[in-house]
Amino acid sequence: MKRLARARSLIVALAALLTAPVAPAEIQNLSLPPQPAGGPTTGEYWALIIGIDNYHHELPLQTAVKDAMEVRDELAQRYGVRRERLIALFNEQATRQNIAYALFRLGNEAKPDDVVLIYFAGHAQYDKDDRLQWWVPVEGAPQTPETLLTDAAIQEELQDRKANQVHLFHVMAGVAREVRLAPPNLQAERQALEQEQRQAEEHAKLDAARRQEEERNRLAAEETRRAAEEQARLEAERVAREQETLDKQQAEQKRLETERNRLAEEKARQDAAEQARQEAERHATQERLAREQEDRAKKQAEQQALLREEAQRKLTEERRRTEERSKPIEEARVRPFTPLIPPPAGQELIGKDGSPMVLVPAGEFTMGGDSIDNPRHPVYLDAFYMDKYEVTTSRYARFLQATGRQLPFKWSEAGLVSHGDRPVIGVTWEDADAYCRWAGTRLPTEAEWEKAARGTDGREYPWGNEAPTSRHANFNKCCEWKGYDVLAIVGSLEAGRSPYGIYDLAGNVSEWVADWYDKTSYKYELDRNPKGPADGEEKVVRGGSWYDSGLLQRSALRSRSYPSAPSTDRGFRCAKDAK
Repeated sequence: MKRLARARSLIVALAALLTAPVAPAEIQNLSLPPQPAGGPTTGEYWALIIGIDNYHHELPLQTAVKDAMEVRDELAQRYGVRRERLIALFNEQATRQNIAYALFRLGNEAKPDDVVLIYFAGHAQYDKDDRLQWWVPVEGAPQTPETLLTDAAIQEELQDRKANQVHLFHVMAGVAREVRLAPPNLQAERQALEQEQRQAEEHAKLDAARRQEEERNRLAAEETRRAAEEQARLEAERVAREQETLDKQQAEQKRLETERNRLAEEKARQDAAEQARQEAERHATQERLAREQEDRAKKQAEQQALLREEAQRKLTEERRRTEERSKPIEEARVRPFTPLIPPPAGQELIGKDGSPMVLVPAGEFTMGGDSIDNPRHPVYLDAFYMDKYEVTTSRYARFLQATGRQLPFKWSEAGLVSHGDRPVIGVTWEDADAYCRWAGTRLPTEAEWEKAARGTDGREYPWGNEAPTSRHANFNKCCEWKGYDVLAIVGSLEAGRSPYGIYDLAGNVSEWVADWYDKTSYKYELDRNPKGPADGEEKVVRGGSWYDSGLLQRSALRSRSYPSAPSTDRGFRCAKDAK
């Protein structure tokens, strides 16, 4: 049978970037024959453009791909090479197998009158006489020759083509030079063609039948191959869908497990608090019974003493009355006030970051709740100022612009036009501390935060003792973060203000404070301006958030977190001393 006709003219440009990359303008050095914009007069241009920067085992290059792309565009614009006849292999595409297949395709698809250009921009290896020995594909390893493309094999492939004239152009350091190749032996081929013609005349019918059979076999093989490829594609899509479904199921199981653990921890905390409360009531009952028994014994002793000595009876009675008068005074000092009469809103000033700050007057208040790690106790605080609103994304954006600090978690989801008046989230304790110091302020202490939230009358929530509703706070939106739209505009919930006119101390975001966490710190801290332990592993977080239920919005509730851990339900506000 006849072999397929090969291209009559091959022009191969090898740009070895081991020494210097070829600039796109140097394609002029390849001496291409001038042709009209539509392509060669008697045929078409074909081109294989190869550019590799990101090698697996070689040093990376900087401009190989860029130069190769510019050569590709120059061929299309200047020489009219059609895009469908431009085979481009860049970086990961330029494997040894793909390059070999591209050369095979050019040899089979280019017609005798066509012109073929091969441009290679990447690493190459030379012998001691500065002769090109190997092309290095993207996965090629210098110590593993079988991963390279030998120039000798490519030369042999070019010599084997039925071309009237073969040119090999090697481009190095921007200079193109022509390497002469021996002309192909056409005499033997002509004799073979004549022999084939004689045989074709003798066996025309047999050849025609054989060609038809081969064509049928080829079509059948092609159909089989396509069917196999389609089956493989469908199988791959099925496996991908099953894997995606499995990944979603695993993620959902993990989320449910996390939620179950969180609820279990919350229940354990509540059970512990309830157990502590019951234990305290039991101890109180025992103490009351002991006191009653003691009182009965005292009365009996007093009655006996009266019989013995009237003067001694009067003295004992006076002591008893003195003790009873002192008890209510001592208990009133730690018992929260019952009237819910909010003190007048404090004075305001504008901080250096433009945020309004409210004055919280000096005085004593009852701090803590009923759990083990925050029992009720009296605390005296000097006057201080507290931010009226949580720090917003727009204010934090000015801080980022001024300091160049690393962006917080989920910052890419914050649109300053639509979310600029919502509290910033995803900040670490270090971020919050740095912002307040930049603004000339500081993070509030845990005691300052709680007084600003509940005032001096012992209220459960910033607005009083009424259970939280959507009028008071933004809460109970568990469980997944759905973007900044889940947050409320700061200061938009008037019903939830604290006694001093401070907003969002319950709901929206929980807030970092200055103190280190210690479950026993309330027992040992000062009763005047306490600042918490000197060190620790976790920082205190105060206030409920959009994520939490109504039970977790109480002003006395405290939690903690590692200072380097950001969260989508945590923000902050700043405070400063009152001069």
